[in-house]
Amino acid sequence: MTSANVIEYTIYKGENRVGSFSKNVMCKFPDYSELLKYQPLKEHTILPWGYDEEEEEWEGRRENLENYLKKMVSCNKWLRAYFRKEKTAEEILQEIKEAYDEMTRKMKEGFAKRREELKRI
Repeated sequence: MTSANVIEYTIYKGENRVGSFSKNVMCKFPDYSELLKYQPLKEHTILPWGYDEEEEEWEGRRENLENYLKKMVSCNKWLRAYFRKEKTAEEILQEIKEAYDEMTRKMKEGFAKRREELKRI
């Protein structure tokens, strides 16, 4: 993998940097719906940036965070539920946490199983 697969984001409230987010386009997580923690969305902006295949830095344009996330509604179940007012940001963030916890549990379980297999060899 190259850094060209990663998009970095800087989150602002007004002119103040309040957070960051990093997304590898080859991976499911982290999910863009994690950006729902920046409430109210309309008071925040997001600036994408990263590196291209030649490792040259690029920067997108700063955009309202609410508008940015609305563009993803068709391909993201959590954002769709949020903007349809079917779930709150807190409910969605809890679901994401539970998904992470389940992935971690399965990985630990898999590692433990493999360790036991290797001990028998």
